[in-house]
Order: sequence, then structure tokens, then C-alpha cells
Amino acid sequence: DNYDIRVSCGKLTVTPKNITLKGASKTHTYDGTEFTDDEYEIAEQGFLSALGHTVTVVAGGRIVYVGEVENKLGATVTDMSGLDVTANYKFNIFNGKLKVIQAPLNVTTESATKVYDGEALTYDSGSVNDADLALGETAYVECVGSLAVVGETDNLCYVKVENQDGVDTTKCYEFIYTYGKLTVTKRPITFVSSDLTKVYDGTPLYSDESSVSYGNDELVLGHSVVVTTNGSITVAGETNNTFTVVIYDGIENVTDYYQIKCDYGKLS
Repeated sequence: DNYDIRVSCGKLTVTPKNITLKGASKTHTYDGTEFTDDEYEIAEQGFLSALGHTVTVVAGGRIVYVGEVENKLGATVTDMSGLDVTANYKFNIFNGKLKVIQAPLNVTTESATKVYDGEALTYDSGSVNDADLALGETAYVECVGSLAVVGETDNLCYVKVENQDGVDTTKCYEFIYTYGKLTVTKRPITFVSSDLTKVYDGTPLYSDESSVSYGNDELVLGHSVVVTTNGSITVAGETNNTFTVVIYDGIENVTDYYQIKCDYGKLS
């Protein structure tokens, strides 16, 4: 009774337990299906188990097409009786990443050959390995290779892929091309010079372009020929009625696109 007692009460505070939750990062090759992953790690799993508490983790990341998304995690904690005790914990969450990469798709185009005719050679024949496609998807191959002159080039192509809903999934594939070849070979043509004869008179015997002939069907329509004869003989004897040939398409010299055979007549 000799004291004046004054009481000042302190506080008892229980703070939430820190829990570190780490999501896994995963990479998946495109296959047309939704990719998810619910793997995670909890550093304080021993503490939770000792209390009989269970953590339920939900991963929210979803991805179908090529790209990357954050795999956001959410967590709840229940005790042995099923009571939600999540409020007793503070989750430090480190979300993982979900990544979908391109699937390899093998593409093949076919080869074609023709004799030079002044027109471009094309061959729209290509295909993909259907086993490389995601289920229900269809690939369309358009060959765009073209060659008009003598030589060889790849039969290039464009590829478009769609899924069964008509969505363009071309970007989801890495194309592995095996190109066929477009080949244009030289056009055979034969030139023939005539035999010319005269009695020796001390002057040279010449021929002119009128003595040289060729099959019109061997020359591409619209092309022209310039023949220059250069054979001559003055004394008694015999020599070839030689000549040179240049072939034009308009003003363009296209002689190299022909396989020229010369059958020389005789000057005597």
C-alpha cells in the first residue's frame, strides 16, 4: 500500500515467417501444345514440415507459341486440419521463365532441267517432312527459283505453316532447306557450209553467208544469226569453207547459250 504502482504494458508481436519460393525456368521446343511447369523450390521446407504445414503452389505461366513468359507463382499454406494459415508467412517469390523455341522443319525442293529456249525455267515442287510438324498443322511450300539462261541455280522456296484453326505458326519453325537444282543446258544447233568449186583463174575463191545454212527449228524464236565466212583459196587444191557465227536476242549476244556444231564444206 505504500507504493503508487503504474503499469505500462508492452506488446507481444509475432511477425510472419519469411519463406523463399523459387520457380524453375524451363525451355520447350514448339509442338503446338500449351507449355506449363509447376516445379519450384522452398528453402524453408524443413521448418514447414516440423509444424505440419503444407504449401500449395500454383504456377500461372502459360505459353504455346515461340517466345518467353514469366512463370508467376502463387502460394497458400494450410495446417494439419486444413485451416488456411497463409497469413503467418511472408513469401519472397522469385518467378521462373517459360520459353518456347523453334522446332526444326525439313524442307525439300525438287530439281528440273531443260534445254535453253529463252524462257525462264521454274519448277513448283516442294515438300516438308510432315513428321516435323505439330499435330494438326499444315505446311504450304511455294517454289520461287527461276533460271532463264544457261547455268544452274537453287530452286528456292517460301514456306508458310498454319495450325488447324488457321493461325499462322510459320515463326514457330526453324527451316532446314535442301534445295533442288534448276539447270538450263546449251541449245544444240548445227551450221553447214556448202561446197564451192571453180577452175583456177588466179583469183581467190570465196564464199559468203548465203552458203551457210542451219535448221530454223534449232534457233530460238526471235533470235537472229550473223554469219561471217572467212575461208578462201587461190591456187589449185582444197580447203574448208570456214565461218564464224554470232547469235543475238535483239541486241544481246546469246551465242554462249548455244552448243554450236560447224560442218564445213569445201572450197576447191
